[in-house]
Amino acid sequence: MLLVFFLLQLLTASANSRAQTLREVPPDAFIARTNTQRVYPEISLNSKTYQLAPGGRIIDSNNRSLTHNQLISNAPVALRLDTNHQISLLWLLSESEYTQYKKSLNQLP
Repeated sequence: MLLVFFLLQLLTASANSRAQTLREVPPDAFIARTNTQRVYPEISLNSKTYQLAPGGRIIDSNNRSLTHNQLISNAPVALRLDTNHQISLLWLLSESEYTQYKKSLNQLP
């Protein structure tokens, strides 16, 4: 009986972890799409060039840190700009996350 209870708890915990697919992106973030690869620290988004801030981070869809050269073209992203209009944090989004956040976040100007 105890083994059955333990297995049910294990299955419930794994089902809950899979259900949380949408990551937390702050409401003041912007959404955009990447363009062609640029020279570091420049990142091209929506046909405009932005700079990655000193200490700026790029996070992939599995919440791992990436380097600038690992960005791909036409990838959906969410990002935060600092007071100097440099990218302080950039999340690579899946297409489903992009469609969800497109409803609540502003497009990058």
